[in-house]
Amino acid sequence: MARGPAADSAETFDKIVSTAKRILTESGAGRLNLRQVASESGLSLGTVQYYFSSKDKLLASCLVDHEALIAGYIDGAQQALSTGTPLEDVLVTAVRAIFRHGREQPEFYRLRLFRVLDAKHDPDMAEERFLLRELEMTAGMFVTHLGIDRVQARLLAQTIAMSVVRYIAFDQRDLCRTAGVAEPIAALAAVEDHLAWLIRALLQSAREQRSGR
Repeated sequence: MARGPAADSAETFDKIVSTAKRILTESGAGRLNLRQVASESGLSLGTVQYYFSSKDKLLASCLVDHEALIAGYIDGAQQALSTGTPLEDVLVTAVRAIFRHGREQPEFYRLRLFRVLDAKHDPDMAEERFLLRELEMTAGMFVTHLGIDRVQARLLAQTIAMSVVRYIAFDQRDLCRTAGVAEPIAALAAVEDHLAWLIRALLQSAREQRSGR
């Protein structure tokens, strides 16, 4: 059976995005451009420009799967809470998974952060809307399960998120220097354990403030 134009179109789109993701992972966003994507995908520059009129639009498409992954972690956390798993355990599990993924693909986390900062909190920007949804969903868990107000919950969610992203953004040398160890594996384990400790300490502090102690 002959392939239809829709199938060819989807295949070309996916080829462009997968090539761009590989370049991002190997070289970073600064080295990504439409001409390079065309060359490495075996497509013409005109074809790439037909699907993506700018580098910015291509970068946004590269982040779609990444955002779906993060949303999946949050959904998983909410499901675990619904079964009675303690909030601390739920968050530690989610943060460990995000940190490990982030260390495998740090460029995607840096890209999301820098794109939002560059947009100066443009509410129409896809990444900005996604980050706000992440913040609201996590804050909602804190309101429900810690009994704190919405402002405190949002700030707590932001504090945890920024701590994770900060360590993801470190290169291997800086991570080792920060942890004070020579081996990257040991540094990663130390940071992961520290993040788990930090989450438990922050949640305990929030509970104590709520109770007035």
